[in-house]
Amino acid sequence: MSPVIPYRDLRFPAAPADRPYTIIDMVATIDGKIVSGERGEDVSDLGSAVDHAVMRHLQDCVDGVMIGAGTLRATPSGWDPKTRFRVVVSNSGRVDTAHSFFKGGEAPVGVPNAASFEPADGVLALVAGKTRVDL
Repeated sequence: MSPVIPYRDLRFPAAPADRPYTIIDMVATIDGKIVSGERGEDVSDLGSAVDHAVMRHLQDCVDGVMIGAGTLRATPSGWDPKTRFRVVVSNSGRVDTAHSFFKGGEAPVGVPNAASFEPADGVLALVAGKTRVDL
């Protein structure tokens, strides 16, 4: 049985002409943690089924998703957001380009010049910064 999704009728105003419209889509524990356990562990236990359904619904309302490489590593394969744009950001260049996140469309990887990132076929490296990604 699918959870009832609050905010089903949520709508966002149009983006201003001079900048993109940005939202943040995340969960945190009551004590403010956004990582349960150790970095790199599966994150599917953080948040309830309703939290996950709301996050997927919010992703359906936006044009793009940006995710850190560590979060992507901790996200079970199978996640394929239905957005026009997807970006992975990594300071190290350690990105699993076989993850399902890369299957649904173009998903460039933002890396600094110092990162040793070898893009797979169809994956574009966006060099932004010298030793750390400069968003």
